[in-house]
Amino acid sequence: MSNSLLTKYLRKHASLRTLKPELPEYSYSGAVVIPCLAESENLPLTLASLSKCSPDSLRETMVLVVVNQAPECGPEKSADNQRLLSLLRESELHISEDMNLFWIDAASPGYEIFKGGVGAARKIGMDSALQYLCREDSLLFCLDADTLVEPNYLDAAYIFFKDNSASAAVCDFRHQNSENAAEQAAIIEYELYMRYYELGLKLAGSPYAYQALGSAIVTTAASYIKAGGMRVKNGGEDFYFLQALRKFGPVMTLDTTTVHPAARQSDRVAFGTGPRIRRIADGEHMIFHHPGIFYELRNVVTLVRANLDNPEKIPEYLESGASAGFFYENHFADSWTKILRNTPNSPDKIESAFNTWFDAFRTLKFVHYFETKFIGSCPPIPLTVAFSELYSQFGLPGGGLPVEPEALLEFMRRHS
Repeated sequence: MSNSLLTKYLRKHASLRTLKPELPEYSYSGAVVIPCLAESENLPLTLASLSKCSPDSLRETMVLVVVNQAPECGPEKSADNQRLLSLLRESELHISEDMNLFWIDAASPGYEIFKGGVGAARKIGMDSALQYLCREDSLLFCLDADTLVEPNYLDAAYIFFKDNSASAAVCDFRHQNSENAAEQAAIIEYELYMRYYELGLKLAGSPYAYQALGSAIVTTAASYIKAGGMRVKNGGEDFYFLQALRKFGPVMTLDTTTVHPAARQSDRVAFGTGPRIRRIADGEHMIFHHPGIFYELRNVVTLVRANLDNPEKIPEYLESGASAGFFYENHFADSWTKILRNTPNSPDKIESAFNTWFDAFRTLKFVHYFETKFIGSCPPIPLTVAFSELYSQFGLPGGGLPVEPEALLEFMRRHS
């Protein structure tokens, strides 16, 4: 890796901690970073799944566990963290002799994380691992302590990035089943929503049509540095991190391997899978966005692409259609004038500049805007008809879609 590139990042942005049991003796082709908060039961299962990866890939990859907590962490979680640290110190989690296992203690008194939660833990791990990666195209894997991987997890990622020029990739995913009936129903509903939103963005032509799933992200060291590193947030860090990565290249789907996140209720983060499953299990259901919103998003994308040779007219066109209020309220015209002033006059650069402004967060705001302002014509719709109506909105044959949620999820897993 370029020493100047790495040194500049480490000096300005890095959150570094000391690795244990010892500093790595040489550089690796990749690093799997696993934040852990009260995960002494789950982490051994995750490491066991990683240990089934090919010996060659394991030997060229470091696995870095970040045991972390805030100073105000409760006694039960704190005791669990100390239990896990003890297992790591006593080498009881070295499941494979080919695995290069290291850890960071960000949980013991004086070493805690004061703000940022899981985002800060991921950043500490990824920043610390950067120093031991050998090339700019070395890989950084985001994984969770309750997520199982398949035996080709590492090989598939190394092959993918050799064959594709991507800023990042998100692995295909399937949540594990839960023995709790309410949790199982909740995770089916939540995963269906995740796939529905991604499909809506994909049909609309949005460049942000990917899953923002922290346990499934893989990126290169160079892209990580360009994007400014992992976001320090206790929930949503994956969303904002991928948004930043997308501005430096495509975020693609790594569909030759699958990760399997746990389907469990959780209070470890402010929002995300765990809290959402808890709320659904308690009776709060997901809102499935009206397909007309995604169709209007496609109109925006189409209009911009049709006027890349006449970019100064784009605000005028955007502020005269159904979405005019959104672009007016977000001061697009003023922003666009400044953006064009600093953008080369070529269609690809102009489209990239628009996508940088109309990023994943503004796209989500656009969806919520239509739900609020056009509640009469774009009301939320129930899960039972969401996919069939989305297919119909975009002229796709949806007559064969299963009706029952479990069967529908299996169908979408195969056809996403």
